[in-house]
Amino acid sequence: MAGRSVRRRAISLAAATAALILPVLLHAEGVSLIADLEYFANSEQSTEKATGIVTDSDFSRFSQLYRLDLSRYLYPNVLVNLGGNYEYDDLTSETQFSDIAGVLESDTTERTIRPYVSVDFKDPIYRANLAYRTRDVKTTRSVVGTENLMVDEYQGVFNWRPVDLPLLNINYLRTEVEDDPLTIDSTRDVVNVLSRYYYRDFRFQYSFSGRDEYDNIRDSGSITQNHNAGVDYNRGLVIMNNRFDVNAAARILQSSVEFTGAAEENQTVDTPAAEQGSAFYILNDTPPTSNEPFELIEVDGGNPLTNVNIGRGGGISPVSAGLSFGVATDVEAVYIQLLEGGENFPDLASPSQVAGIADSFIWHFYVSDDQFELNWTEVSISSATYNSVDNRFEIRTAGAVSARRIKVTTTPLTLTAPGEIRYRSIRAFTTLGSREPENLDQNYSFGLRWLKSERTTLGYEASYRTQESEPGGSERDTWTNSMFFRHVLSPIFSTNGRYYHTKRTRTISQRGEQEDTDQSYSIALRGDYLETLSQSLIFTGWDSDRAGINTDSKSILLRTNADLYAGWSMNVDLNYSLNTLADGADQTVKSMYLETNLEPNRWININVDYSIIWTEQEGRVDNRNQYGTAQALFAITRTLNTFVRYSFRDQEGTTDYSAYLREFNINWSPFPDGDLSLSIGYNESIDEASQELKTISPGLTWRVGRGIYLEVRYDRGTIESPVESADFDSYIMKLRFFY
Repeated sequence: MAGRSVRRRAISLAAATAALILPVLLHAEGVSLIADLEYFANSEQSTEKATGIVTDSDFSRFSQLYRLDLSRYLYPNVLVNLGGNYEYDDLTSETQFSDIAGVLESDTTERTIRPYVSVDFKDPIYRANLAYRTRDVKTTRSVVGTENLMVDEYQGVFNWRPVDLPLLNINYLRTEVEDDPLTIDSTRDVVNVLSRYYYRDFRFQYSFSGRDEYDNIRDSGSITQNHNAGVDYNRGLVIMNNRFDVNAAARILQSSVEFTGAAEENQTVDTPAAEQGSAFYILNDTPPTSNEPFELIEVDGGNPLTNVNIGRGGGISPVSAGLSFGVATDVEAVYIQLLEGGENFPDLASPSQVAGIADSFIWHFYVSDDQFELNWTEVSISSATYNSVDNRFEIRTAGAVSARRIKVTTTPLTLTAPGEIRYRSIRAFTTLGSREPENLDQNYSFGLRWLKSERTTLGYEASYRTQESEPGGSERDTWTNSMFFRHVLSPIFSTNGRYYHTKRTRTISQRGEQEDTDQSYSIALRGDYLETLSQSLIFTGWDSDRAGINTDSKSILLRTNADLYAGWSMNVDLNYSLNTLADGADQTVKSMYLETNLEPNRWININVDYSIIWTEQEGRVDNRNQYGTAQALFAITRTLNTFVRYSFRDQEGTTDYSAYLREFNINWSPFPDGDLSLSIGYNESIDEASQELKTISPGLTWRVGRGIYLEVRYDRGTIESPVESADFDSYIMKLRFFY
């Protein structure tokens, strides 16, 4: 392995040298330079109430980042990009206990070099890209010693878009990872091929993904292959003045895994889910169990997933990212790829910085099959880890789930994050293991919509899905039938409804056959009384019989949307449901949700939302949960504004707790051009563990000159909990130069 390590360092040195020489060759065109210097320090004194032991701790972090990016067209269709980052972090900490003589000290330095070079070939019919990226991370700890991580990536992309012929996209990526002392030594080759062709009312698609991974230390690896082929048909027909929309689809997914080397028993490999899905996000997902359809922001060019920031400056509201599938899709893991580097986002935290706080995030996973009201059900998570080599979060469910929508929710870290942490993509995966190395998944669907008149629409949808796994002889067949209608009763009233019935049959060798059935139904009456006032009365129900266990639910919801006045809107939900749980117990749930927004003029914006849920269940204590937020933004003058927020959570019943957050901020830009901005904020909160936090935070942002920015913030606060009390001071200073 020494030869490969030497070769890697030689390539890194060559790329770094090229980054210095090529500005002369490129005549300094397309040059971008950034230098960031950041210093963070925190001092805290805490006292244990039970023992009286006093702990003094000091922590500091000095970060340097230098980035150079160069680009130029060597030919009309050839674009060269190259550059790199140099990062250096110096972290020190000291801890002293009143009952122990001496001071515990630690010092850590981390140096990261990330050069890259890429060449783009652009043509109206085809495009190609060749790229090389490397990351050399050297970490020196006063206690453990020195560690070195090397990550090399080689990428090739080819896109062919001929006229009236199938388009073709090919993407190849090779990743080599090695560290010193040797604990990681692996290679990974990934090939993705996509072809799509449109002919009249048909759309043909085929994709292949192959992954070859090998761990040289364990002498084991795996080769995963996925073939996904499909055809869709969609056509509108007019027969005897009646309009029909007909659609049909067939999809076949074949997945296999071959373990190589000294393969171990019960190995597992993640493979892409049968449906890729379309991504969406929700920036303020409170509460996350119920959403309006318009709250799901579909990811596209105008709404990129990079709008989701769970790091510094991301706010304090829970945010969600998810996927919508055309049919119910099995999912066992979700990868959230993070954005890394880039001129458009110079404040991003590096992978090593994210790794330092990754354990602080709390994740939740939700699924939904409701295509109308988007009610979500939370499922358990078995693990949520951060992969620093690939710069992504990997969230795994406790068991396989099947749903038409999934989403992952977390709350940003506003105080501890060393920089912005932005999403780049989200993907769903299933898991193949050594006991099931080959899966065949076939899905066939048919739909007919009859526009009987301008007032009446009827529809029918059917799908059949069969799944086979070998070895083991596992088979699963799923039949789904649904009918729906929509009818306009009058200019004011309209009604719609839908009925689903799903039957699953699963056969396992030596175990026999198991049959499950699910059915759901809904009917809604909508009244549009005025342009500013509408109501919907929705009745929904479902029942399930799985492995002889029966559960059911019936609920009624009254939803009111009103524009009370110009600039003042209000939405109110009243819900009542009766549920029968798996243990046979009856459960009653009543809830109310209210949201109102007031914007009388461009100087004032007030938003209030409140929800309360009562739960009664046989043999258990009654529960009541409340959640509410009130926030207001007042622009006192063109250069002076203030922001106020109050949030609370309260629960009574099985577990009693109360939590709240008060936030107050004043921002002042004394000069019209905004070169100098001053702010002061105050936060006070109590969490579910009765820990009280109070913080006052003055700060300034100053555009010192062209291409020079200075940011300074100071935090002073106290922490009071049932077991200890603490006082802390922290400050951060950041100086940026860019060209």
